[in-house]
Amino acid sequence: MRYAFMTALYLALAILTGGASVAAAEPDESVESLEQQRIAAAQEAYEQNKAMVAAGISTKSEEDLYVWSRRWMEAELATTDANSPQRIATIEKHLKRMQVLEERGKSLHRTGYDGPTICLPALGYYVMEAELLLREEKERQE
Repeated sequence: MRYAFMTALYLALAILTGGASVAAAEPDESVESLEQQRIAAAQEAYEQNKAMVAAGISTKSEEDLYVWSRRWMEAELATTDANSPQRIATIEKHLKRMQVLEERGKSLHRTGYDGPTICLPALGYYVMEAELLLREEKERQE
């Protein structure tokens, strides 16, 4: 039974993501290529986790979304120059994802959602952390 469920889950994810997958790195690939693959892998993991949370699959949580959003942001930051305005835009995108996640949690809580527990303080923490990262980056670039 569990095997059938997991098989169906993986099939659903393949359909949701268009069958996309991140290939393993080749030994002679450039650093730039590996960095782009890392960004793609983090983004794909975030999107797949988001689909699983939206589908109510209890093995995934808001924390999984936070972790993969953060990794996605960090992978993008690693490819930008220290004083690039793109760094601020990258952190803003992470902040927006965390705000959407927090609002979703609040909305579910208000409607009496009876699925896996939503930890509103954790969701607030994710937003505050992203806001602080953004402030720190803006101050650093001044």
